[in-house]
Amino acid sequence: MITRSQLGRTRWRGLPLVVLVLGAVGGAAMRHPAPAPLLNVYVGVIGGSNARDVELSYKNVSTRDVTWSAAIGGAGFTRWSYATAWSGVDAKIATYGQPTAVWWPNGITTAPGEVTTIEAAWPKFLTAYALLRQRVFTAPLYMSTTHGNQVGCPIIQQALQDALVDKATLELDPATGQPYAIRSVPDIPPASHPLSGQCVHFNPILSTNVGQAAAQFLDQ
Repeated sequence: MITRSQLGRTRWRGLPLVVLVLGAVGGAAMRHPAPAPLLNVYVGVIGGSNARDVELSYKNVSTRDVTWSAAIGGAGFTRWSYATAWSGVDAKIATYGQPTAVWWPNGITTAPGEVTTIEAAWPKFLTAYALLRQRVFTAPLYMSTTHGNQVGCPIIQQALQDALVDKATLELDPATGQPYAIRSVPDIPPASHPLSGQCVHFNPILSTNVGQAAAQFLDQ
């Protein structure tokens, strides 16, 4: 189990309790198991509209409520490789101070201009990671390969999400000698109440299964 003091001493393990959600790569056998959930500390959440809704669903069911969100509706994975996406994180840090962890529930869509290969995604991730470390100095970064979308949704590049998260949890940050990220567990399941006619977005209040999975990671 990760304690607040352990998080403070560990350079790479966990971003301030702020959740960032990114994608994952590769097979399950390659993925490192995540450490115990994060207790009673602030986690910052970043990502797009589904990351925002995952955090809202979590707040709807949690009795602890340990998160703040700087997720941006409509912001794809690539958006976080630009400095302009981080103004919300700057504002949250100004209000709450450094988080104990960052959670990025990742989603890579098929939107125009989005990356389509791991070779293109990895440099974008490294740029986003550098922007993160300019703001969040020691807290570990947690990533998820899922963010409540329905299985087989053609708008989501699931294999690329899996590959990115796998690579981020296996590759070592040269500055620390530790992996760039930790995979959050459990995965966020397909939302029980997707919006009508959609396979990506969902009702965060009615989809309590999403909130309960997030609470299992964050609260227990």
